[in-house]
Amino acid sequence: MLNRFDPLLLALKDKTWLIDPAHYKQVWHEAAIVEAVLLVRGRIEGTWRYKRSTKGLAIMMNPFAPLPKPVREALEEQAAGIAAFFGLPLLGFDG
Repeated sequence: MLNRFDPLLLALKDKTWLIDPAHYKQVWHEAAIVEAVLLVRGRIEGTWRYKRSTKGLAIMMNPFAPLPKPVREALEEQAAGIAAFFGLPLLGFDG
């Protein structure tokens, strides 16, 4: 899970080695908006966002295609780490 504006997402003009061109606009938007991404085996396989509240942290995944169970489990582990970084409980993981 890479956050928005990660250097990997900004470093090179040609990003076809990272993402299927059909999904390019789901990550890079007009007005220089860059989404947080799910990096799976060196390829961008979806986007993610979080919603922070006083009760905790909810993480929403938007994979481009169904993810294998081991990948989903690894992402859930990373989501728990992100919640811990904020010092909040993980309220939900939509992946």
